Amino acid sequence: MTDSRAEVLRQATIHKLRKEYPVQEDRSILEAALTKADSSLLRGQWRYTEPLDPTLQNKTIVTISGQSYSVNDFFDYVRQRQQPPRNPALPTANTPTTSPTAPVLGSPVVAMHRLFDRFVSDRLISTEEANLEKKSTEFRTLMSEIRDGVLLSQVMEENVWERSMVDSTGQRQFFEQHKANYRLPERAIATLVIAQNDSLLKQATSVLSGKPPYQLRRSAASVSFDKNQTELTQSLRETLFDILVVMGHNPDYVIEVTGSHDPSERDSVSANRIRNVVSYLQKNGISLGRIMEKDYQGARPGVSKDAQRNVTFQYFSNAKDDVVKTITSKYPVAAGMPPVLSISEGAFAQGTNPYLDAIDQWKVGTTTLHRDNKAIAVIINRIEPARAKTFAEARGTVINEYQAMLEKQWLSQLRQTYPVKVNEAEIQKLVK
Repeated sequence: MTDSRAEVLRQATIHKLRKEYPVQEDRSILEAALTKADSSLLRGQWRYTEPLDPTLQNKTIVTISGQSYSVNDFFDYVRQRQQPPRNPALPTANTPTTSPTAPVLGSPVVAMHRLFDRFVSDRLISTEEANLEKKSTEFRTLMSEIRDGVLLSQVMEENVWERSMVDSTGQRQFFEQHKANYRLPERAIATLVIAQNDSLLKQATSVLSGKPPYQLRRSAASVSFDKNQTELTQSLRETLFDILVVMGHNPDYVIEVTGSHDPSERDSVSANRIRNVVSYLQKNGISLGRIMEKDYQGARPGVSKDAQRNVTFQYFSNAKDDVVKTITSKYPVAAGMPPVLSISEGAFAQGTNPYLDAIDQWKVGTTTLHRDNKAIAVIINRIEPARAKTFAEARGTVINEYQAMLEKQWLSQLRQTYPVKVNEAEIQKLVK
């Protein structure tokens, strides 16, 4: 359908259909209709007004397999299907030209006749489509299946599906009547850390052993202040801009802002430096909830005298996945290979996870396993005892089972209205 071969196939189809469906053209009406074409047709702007003159108004221009089509039908088709020339610069037959060899797009009558041929072809195809169910057993069977499927879907929607979804009172009643069926088994709320080796596992578990936010192996460039300086210069703001970018790209990140001062400065200097940095981050879209402050209130240990005047930054994250990303950033993995470190977490019941099943007795804490050539840490945060589900927890299952009950009731009503009698003897013949 994307090149000229499509037209070849179309013409072959039309040639076959002309033999199958009689086409009778009224030549006098056709010739009179063609005279209504003018140069506006070549521009794709042809129009006609109704009623037409008595010789054409609602006159049959062509009959295809007993179906008549009027001049009005054809003119409607022309109005909708006419197209402007692809190269408007080319002259038409009614456009004066000084060059006797200049290309001409054709006369309006020729263009109208081409549209008539197309009109007849389209109507032949429509006739074939209308008769497909009569001609093709396979197509008739397919259409019957589609109709039956649509009707069944509509009646199921009205009697079962929609009712089960919107009938909150019925859902609640069904839940209360079958409450014993909706229970949660004992579950471990756990985090699974799966690493390629013990070294990677140790790096991950050392970070994840505490509470979020988790410290990442990622920091930002520090900003250096002169002695007793607390205000941010343009240069310092440009350095802080990198932090804005990182925080914007990582919504779970938290930034720790750390300050100190050298022994010759006032105690308030480090606090003012931290306050100005935090204020800049807040004004540029970083909420206070994503900023932690740490003030040494004097010299910080292990740092030179000049570095005491720096404000430093350390990234943390509330997302365990960010911990994985920072640790594995130094370990590129080839395409198609499993990750060197992965984390999953959730509520696990017995029989749902092989690593948790490998632990004889669940208890809060970390258990290290070695299976499948991997080092695994199972971190159990808490153990939830078996209990009944709340309606909110069971609602999805309740809707499905309530729907099944409604369908069963509806089918029972249908069987009472339309009794079914099965000939068992004939069924047994089919089995044989």
